[in-house]
Amino acid sequence: DLFMEGDSTMTISDSGQVIVCCAILGSEDGAAYITITGDGSTLGANDDLYLGYGSTLLLNDGGSVIALSNAFIGINDGFNSATLRGGEETLFETEGTLIIGASAQGVLTLAQASQAIAHDGLVVESEGTVNVVVGQGAFIETENTSSPDAESFTNDGQVNFYVTGGAAAGPHTVIYT
Repeated sequence: DLFMEGDSTMTISDSGQVIVCCAILGSEDGAAYITITGDGSTLGANDDLYLGYGSTLLLNDGGSVIALSNAFIGINDGFNSATLRGGEETLFETEGTLIIGASAQGVLTLAQASQAIAHDGLVVESEGTVNVVVGQGAFIETENTSSPDAESFTNDGQVNFYVTGGAAAGPHTVIYT
């Protein structure tokens, strides 16, 4: 397991990989600051991943996070954020449900062609926000919103789609089925 406590910092780069059973990023002793940069640089959790207590996760230029179970952005206290930017290989993927704002403020921001994929559903709770910069090619995908853990696409949270830079003017479509 990976437990980041007491204002801790971790950087994964140059195709480095950190693979753990469960990742708990942040604790009541302080926030965690995680940066994952470059193609092949990965934080992997074979179980759940938790981002809380005012922690920040930044994925750049092909960095990735892969959770084989559920992922939570915004647990316990503080403002918690995950920001993805810098290309199509920048990825946050969970085989389970991606839950934003589970029990604290949580924000997921996707820009510059980055991707978030939640295979078992996306839940945006009342303290959660998802920002997707559509004009830069970013997207979020969920394959299943009918699982018991993924009862809704949003549950009183906010999902914002921004059309900027290079996007054609005119109507844009968000497909939710």
